[in-house]
Amino acid sequence: MKDANNVIEKVSTTFPLGVIQTMDDWGAELDFEKVNIYSETKTLRIGQDRLRSNVIFPYRLTRSSKSFSLYERIDSNAIFSMLLRPDTF
Repeated sequence: MKDANNVIEKVSTTFPLGVIQTMDDWGAELDFEKVNIYSETKTLRIGQDRLRSNVIFPYRLTRSSKSFSLYERIDSNAIFSMLLRPDTF
């Protein structure tokens, strides 16, 4: 259990502002023909038809096991204090 807590501590302090999640969205000019799996046109262009962006969710991992992961929300005041003190990164 001591090793598991050590791993969780390292993971939760890797990126102190939260969890980075890649979001996948569609572009403004995407139509049904391009996403239809039965269509002959299968040329999705990343950056135009398919947009990806990284989002930071203000949560940190507190505990986990084989069957669950428990996250807790990071207080916005704590985030601002970390941003104001660069030595905390």
